[in-house]
Amino acid sequence: NEEADTKVAHSLFFIFNIPRASLALARIGILYFIGYAVFHGKLTLTDFTLAMTILLMFETFLLDSVETFKNSTKEFSTIESLWETIDN
Repeated sequence: NEEADTKVAHSLFFIFNIPRASLALARIGILYFIGYAVFHGKLTLTDFTLAMTILLMFETFLLDSVETFKNSTKEFSTIESLWETIDN
C-alpha cells in the first residue's frame, strides 16, 4: 500500500510540475525571439508587450486548471480515506 502511495505521489508531482516547467521554457523562448526582433527593429515594444500579455493570460489559465485538478484529487482522496475508515 505504501509502494502504491509512493508511485501516486511521484506521478502527481510530474503531472503538476511539468506544466510549470513547460511554461517557464516557453517564456524564455518567447522572450528571446521577440526581444531579438525588437532589438533588430523588426517588432516594436508594443508587440513585445502584447505577446507577453497573451502568454501571461494563457499561463494563468493553465496553472489555474492544474490547481483545480489538484484540489479535486485531494478532495477525492480525503473522501476515499473516510470511506476506508468507516468500512473498518
